[in-house]
Amino acid sequence: MARYVIGDIQGCLEGLQTLLSEVGYVPGRDDLWFAGDLVNRGPDSVGVLQYIKALPQARVVLGNHDLHCLALFHTQSKRHASSLSSVVNHPEASSLMAWLIQQPLMYLEQGVLMVHAGLYPQWSVTQALNYAQEVSDALNSQARDDFLESMYGDEPAVWSETLSGWDRLRFITNACVRMRYLNENCVLDFQQTEAPPLSETQWMPWFDHPRAQWDPTITVAFGHWAALKASIDRPYLKALDGGYVWGGHLVAWCPETNERVSVQAL
Repeated sequence: MARYVIGDIQGCLEGLQTLLSEVGYVPGRDDLWFAGDLVNRGPDSVGVLQYIKALPQARVVLGNHDLHCLALFHTQSKRHASSLSSVVNHPEASSLMAWLIQQPLMYLEQGVLMVHAGLYPQWSVTQALNYAQEVSDALNSQARDDFLESMYGDEPAVWSETLSGWDRLRFITNACVRMRYLNENCVLDFQQTEAPPLSETQWMPWFDHPRAQWDPTITVAFGHWAALKASIDRPYLKALDGGYVWGGHLVAWCPETNERVSVQAL
């Protein structure tokens, strides 16, 4: 048995199936983990959701595009609706969205913490999991639609335990699914998307912040940052978004062997 943690698929079902063939995936024997952004931009978001939903052993965390898809389905939001119309208007949309909304923002098992964007430096792993659960609770409550409409925005940009209401949930969500750069005071910046280093030296990648609370027994596996080209490969940190939908690679990492396998986009 092996685990394979896979980066952003973004609707590229053919690429996913090619990657699984490359790693020799056996259903029922191996576990597949998906680091968010299952949908959008690629040619077959519905197919990706159907495929992963039917897998016998799969773990999924939500990415920003997955949350956006849920917002389009459950609310009156029309932000970039055309790119996900095939999903929200599909005959199976209700069952697919019911499955998707149950997926967490973070997942920890056997020494691997999977999250779409990263681990906010002021949080320990235990704190991060508890905060992420607050968002999951909102997504699966009567406040679901209100949350999905209120999650958009860049403020607040820094964490405080005194945050409450939508501001608190919005920050937790942004830290889990949108974070890339922050400054020495842990203030998030959502405008910069290129790979480090930046010419503006006040901004640093979240994983290089001096306050980062790394647990030597846990490896953080994340996607989201295509510009990194999945190049961050440290004992405690694995970047897995190879930018497949942009012509790059779809990447799988096996925690048991520390092997990486990737396939090039056609």
